[in-house]
Amino acid sequence: MNVRTTLIASLLLSTVAVPLSASLPTAAFGVGVAPCTGAQLRVSFGHPDGTAGTIYYSLTFTNTGERCSLSGVPSVQPVADSVVLLPIGPAARNMSMGQMGVLHMLSKGQSTSASIGFIETGNYTPSTCRPSTIIFIVTSLGAVTNRRVGTGPLSVCTKRSSVTTRLLGAVH
Repeated sequence: MNVRTTLIASLLLSTVAVPLSASLPTAAFGVGVAPCTGAQLRVSFGHPDGTAGTIYYSLTFTNTGERCSLSGVPSVQPVADSVVLLPIGPAARNMSMGQMGVLHMLSKGQSTSASIGFIETGNYTPSTCRPSTIIFIVTSLGAVTNRRVGTGPLSVCTKRSSVTTRLLGAVH
């Protein structure tokens, strides 16, 4: 019975996957444009833009090399310092769940940014938040892995997630 189920599943997948991939334009896959490497991307932390209860910053990825492609939502982890990279509190929550990321083509000097939100720790009781100050985050996106980025002093919760991330925005 297990072999029969596997064969039926394989047959169904092959009849659905082939027509779907054949119907998508090749530009959707960035044919001919290599993914950005960690070495060619500079990552920077932007200026604050506050709203009621959350302060947003841009996390900007700038291409310093040949034309390349980049997409997705960066992972972000607040850390204690730039050497040990000891996590402080939970990693950022992805607020773009269910949304389709755009494949960005970056020429040399072009950038794309993601929005990083820091929820005001004063919104929570000290017992549900346990606030702590950070001055760095570690971010990963594509080939950029565990990149340290200075933030300046920011307060984050250590008992609950108080940092959010969103999809990369338009190229600029």
